[in-house]
Amino acid sequence: MSPETAEIPAIHFGTDGWRTPLGHGPTFLQVGRIAAAVADWLAEAGWHGRPVAIGYDTRLLAPVLAEEAARVFAARGLPVRLAKTFIPTPCLSYMVIAETCAAGLMITASHNAPNYIGVKVKASFGGSIDDAAADWIAARASELTAADIPPLTTTFEELKRAKQIKVVDERRGYLAHMIRCLGPVPQRRCGISLLASSMRGATQGLLPQAFADRGLNISEIENQRDVTFGGRKPEPVADNLAVERKLRVVWDRDVVFVADGDGDRLAVIDERDRVLTAHDLFLILLRHLVEVRKMRGTVLHAVNLSRTIPAMARRYGLPERRLPVGFKHVAAAMVGGDVLIGGEEAGGIGIQGYLKERDATYLALLVAEAMWERRERLGRMVDDLHEEYGVGPYARRDLTLTEAEQARVAERIVADPPATLAGRALTEIDRIDGLRLTLDDTAWLLVRPSGTEPLVRLYCEAAPGGDPAELLDAAQGWLTS
Repeated sequence: MSPETAEIPAIHFGTDGWRTPLGHGPTFLQVGRIAAAVADWLAEAGWHGRPVAIGYDTRLLAPVLAEEAARVFAARGLPVRLAKTFIPTPCLSYMVIAETCAAGLMITASHNAPNYIGVKVKASFGGSIDDAAADWIAARASELTAADIPPLTTTFEELKRAKQIKVVDERRGYLAHMIRCLGPVPQRRCGISLLASSMRGATQGLLPQAFADRGLNISEIENQRDVTFGGRKPEPVADNLAVERKLRVVWDRDVVFVADGDGDRLAVIDERDRVLTAHDLFLILLRHLVEVRKMRGTVLHAVNLSRTIPAMARRYGLPERRLPVGFKHVAAAMVGGDVLIGGEEAGGIGIQGYLKERDATYLALLVAEAMWERRERLGRMVDDLHEEYGVGPYARRDLTLTEAEQARVAERIVADPPATLAGRALTEIDRIDGLRLTLDDTAWLLVRPSGTEPLVRLYCEAAPGGDPAELLDAAQGWLTS
């Protein structure tokens, strides 16, 4: 490595792009290297003359980093379509399609802590790039030096005046596309009161407008731009939703829809103050698509999703397939085949007939539609599904380990697992992504290093009436002892 890059960390892409804490390396140079590498990737693939779309969320430095990426692309001779203001990631996916772009770059760190920044790269179909493209771009970016980035004398404003960079506002078109894809408004109505939260992220203003366009009233909270996200990770999991749960009670609402920081993942709080799991959300949506919308297709479920999802698919006579974690695997399958629905445990779910991408707003509209079609509150719907399919309690545990412990975990993931776990015999071993163990009482446990954070994640779905904590404790003990 040359002296110019001796202190610059290499670029590594995780499950969905590159992310890093601010201050860990020269952030502007890193984003510039990624943009330059994407430009080289497009040239290698023969994408000549097509523009690149660039969007950004509400994070610190996101707008100026988006301008820097735009400057690099434009100085390399690529036309750029830059979002006028912050947008959710699925809006960038729509921009890629609407502007017939060769690719898209989103400046975001998704649900990571406020001090993180990152880049997601989208392919020409609007969804995430595949592993081969990610590996190529990361390797190329790691080779580049400051000398390979266009000099600062080539300014953003100069390129904008030369019309190499065009600032666009596709938010209205994005919402119109969403409403068209949803189709006619159902005739049935029910008096369920709704609340939405953007977690001070990129969906603010857009989610209530989408509901209004669909003929529904919804109030919005946590809807001001705040680079600290109110001092929490913009990840809509129970531990981060104290504000939303409190205001649901204060405002006397039946349902709260919560989008993550960049608007591609959804969590839902029901009238009993339960934060629904992604497994519950998937079951609600799959049943609605098949029974009410009369849709068919393959059901794709990540390795960290409930065993009840393939069971429901089989009951409906639908093909189903298990995939590694990372929505890019779902997106690739949606491009290549007839997919009805696909998703993962973090709450990202894609639906047939829409973008080949996750979208919290689109999912929220479908869940609301399912409630008014059935004239049922969400909690009752969830209870019925749990009883019908034998859904067990679920939990996830994130382990922050020392380097020695991480090395030990890596060794044990590829080694033979114990014959029993917490007194239960193993019946199936799956290494499609990490290590998933199925036990003789139908419980399962997954061990998987995070692709975006320095963590090892443990996932567990116990048998009905069981306790996932018991299995998580046993797995943690085995991994770290």
